[in-house]
Amino acid sequence: MTPRLTEASYEQPLANKKLNLELGRLITGNDFGASPTYWGGALYCSYQANAICGPPLAVTLASGEDAYPQSVWGGRLEVSPNPNLYIETGAYQVSPNYGARGNGFDLGFGGTTGTYLPFETGLSSTGSDGVSTGNLRVGAYYDTSNVSDVESQVARFATPASVLPATLPAQFERGHYGYWVQADHLIAGCAAPNARGIAIYAAFNYGDPQTALLRAFLGAGIVQHGTLPGRAYDTMSFGYAYGNINANLRAFETSLNAAGFSVPINTQEQIGEANYGLQLRPWLSLRPGIQYVWRPSGNAAIRNALIVDLSTTITF
Repeated sequence: MTPRLTEASYEQPLANKKLNLELGRLITGNDFGASPTYWGGALYCSYQANAICGPPLAVTLASGEDAYPQSVWGGRLEVSPNPNLYIETGAYQVSPNYGARGNGFDLGFGGTTGTYLPFETGLSSTGSDGVSTGNLRVGAYYDTSNVSDVESQVARFATPASVLPATLPAQFERGHYGYWVQADHLIAGCAAPNARGIAIYAAFNYGDPQTALLRAFLGAGIVQHGTLPGRAYDTMSFGYAYGNINANLRAFETSLNAAGFSVPINTQEQIGEANYGLQLRPWLSLRPGIQYVWRPSGNAAIRNALIVDLSTTITF
C-alpha cells in the first residue's frame, strides 16, 4: 500500500469570477474530460467499470495525463464569459515516477519526461430552476514527451519469451496528441440532488495513430435517478464502452506471427454494464451489478467474461 498526496493546490477566482486560476499539485482528470454532474454526483461514476467511471480512458492510456489518486505539479486557467460557457487550458508535469510504489509523497521533479498541455471548451444548458439539463464539451491535448511508437506495446500482451528484444521497434515520436468529445442530456425529470430524472450520455476519444494504444474509444449510457415508488434516491444504470486497439499494433503482431513468434492479435474490446444503486441510508449505499466483456484485451482467443460486482459507499 502506498499513501499518496492526492491534491494540494491554491485556487483564486478573478474578474468577478469570470476567471479561475489554480496552481499546485493537481489531478488533471478532475478538470479536463471530467464527468458531468447530475443529482449531486458524477454521472459516469454511476458505473463500476473503469472503462466508464473516470476520465477519458484512451487519453489516460495514451498520454501523460495523471489520474486519481496521484497528482502532479501544474496550473489551470478557466475563462467563463457567462454561466453556460467556459474555456480552459493548463500545463501539467508528466512524471511516470509519481505512480510508482512508494512515491506517493514524492514532490520532486526527477523523472519528468515532458509537459501535458490540455484544452477544453464547453456549453451547458439549464432549466428554469437553474439546474443543469445538458452539456457539450470538446477537448484536446498535446504531450511534449518523447514516446515510443505503439508497436513497442506488444509486450503488454505477449509473454517475455515470445518476443525477442531485437524484434521490438526503437522508433520514438517527439510529442503526441489526442482529442475527446462529450455530450450528455437530461431527458426526463430534474437533475437536482433530491429529484427524479433520467439522463443519457455519450463520449468519444481519439488517440495519436503513431503512439496511442487505443486509437478510438466510445462510451454511452443511460442513468435513472429515482426508480421504484418510495426509492427516490436509488439509481438504475446501463452503459456500454468500445475500445479499438491501434491498427499499427495489430499489423506488427501479424508480422511477428508470420516471422514465427507466437503473439496474440488484438482488435477491439467491448464491455456492457447494468447495475442498481441502493441508497439504504443517507450515509450508506450499495451498487450490485453485472458486466459482460467481449474479447478481453481485444483478443478473440480469450473467452468472453461475465462479471458480477458489488460496490459499497460509506459517507462520513
